[in-house]
Amino acid sequence: MKKYSASKICFLIALAAIFFIPKISSAQAVINEIFSDPAGNDTGKEWIELYNSGSQAIDLSGWEINGSGKYFTIPSFSLEPNSFLLIRWRADGQNTADEIFTGIETINTNLGNTSGFIALFKSAEHNKDTIIDYFEYGKASQTLEATASSAGIWQREQFVTAATEGQSLGLKQDGKDQNLAGDWQIFSAPTPGQSNTTIINTTEQETSQQQKDTTTQSPPSDTASSTLSAFSNYSDEVLINEFMPWPSSGNEWVELLNSGDQTIDLSDWQIDDIEGASSPQKISAGTLIEPNAFLVIELEKNILNNEGDEIRLIWPDGQLVHSVSYKSSKQNFSSSRFEDGLWLWTENPTPGQENKKPAQKLSSPPKTESISLQYTPPLVATVSESLSAPKNENSTNNKSAAVTETDFTTQQNSTQNTDISESLPMEAVTTKKQTLNPFFALAAIAILSLFSGIGIVYFKNKKAIDNGQKPS
Repeated sequence: MKKYSASKICFLIALAAIFFIPKISSAQAVINEIFSDPAGNDTGKEWIELYNSGSQAIDLSGWEINGSGKYFTIPSFSLEPNSFLLIRWRADGQNTADEIFTGIETINTNLGNTSGFIALFKSAEHNKDTIIDYFEYGKASQTLEATASSAGIWQREQFVTAATEGQSLGLKQDGKDQNLAGDWQIFSAPTPGQSNTTIINTTEQETSQQQKDTTTQSPPSDTASSTLSAFSNYSDEVLINEFMPWPSSGNEWVELLNSGDQTIDLSDWQIDDIEGASSPQKISAGTLIEPNAFLVIELEKNILNNEGDEIRLIWPDGQLVHSVSYKSSKQNFSSSRFEDGLWLWTENPTPGQENKKPAQKLSSPPKTESISLQYTPPLVATVSESLSAPKNENSTNNKSAAVTETDFTTQQNSTQNTDISESLPMEAVTTKKQTLNPFFALAAIAILSLFSGIGIVYFKNKKAIDNGQKPS
């Protein structure tokens, strides 16, 4: 009887593997970012962002989310893999494919500013068996902490430092939630419905409304020097702010912005187009960019493709800081970056100056899709922004330069151009996740099945020998 049980166990192991292995890559919904303290009146501006870090769609219908004491039931909704859902807290509006409004009457309390918690349940029952995700900020011992602790998804007496007005709290890496306070950080520039960007220096930066200093750098010459002192570390606060891929005359150019409060030495930083297309252009030795200042880099040759390319900003050690891709361009139009990752094509470029929003748009922003978040260990995350493009009537083959961006606070632009431009918002983020390859899953099943089969044959033959029979 014992020998038969052993063979039966082998069979059950193989059978269990068939059901267990696919679950390794099953869908998982997490709380990814929250915005609980907007500038001014909070009502209608707060939001909670969920993210599906798995490989399967999740039916969120009937799930409930608790924001600092108030429950909201999610209506019929399917969250696709590697996608975001933005829950507009205590706000009225029309639900869309990626946004849900709770309504002001349904939820009568705002999220906590200095402290609070968010809890996600997969049903209307609220216990350790139904709680899916949880985190708290501002202070420990919040409501439902015990439930989350019992479920093994939070540790008692831990909490995330609360953000200040205008900042958000988000996971350092989309969907990577190890149920620790250290998974979270403060973002000075919230990213609703988009990927979170890792910030090295999370201290609050003061944003200056004064006119920024401007420097223009021509293509490198034989000599370059500077007597100014600067920090020699590689900063993640220098980002691409505007670029001109198709000028009718003169050189193509890329504008960088130092959004931090330190002077940065850009010696040997590189600007490049899509990987493998052309040689990168090094920024001249001794090139400095002051705090809250612009630097316009004139490209040595036409490396930006008119018909679409990628612009990359690279540290001297080869790490990619940020990249922006575009599908096509239009002659004498530059592309400028604004708040919330919005990019606009404009026929009135502003190299070395604050970007100005156009007064009119020819088309509504396209639906967001496909942005990849990659990590460049050990210091910084890389965000690739994909830009739709204006109609290109006369496409000639210029090649594109590369741009890099990190998290920063965009200045509000009160003045507007009177030109007609097209909107190029940053497309929705799809984070590259380490999901289980179906090939390896099938291989694992096959191996387990093989060993199970061998075990069954072994025990069957042994039983036959014990009974004086000839083994098969």
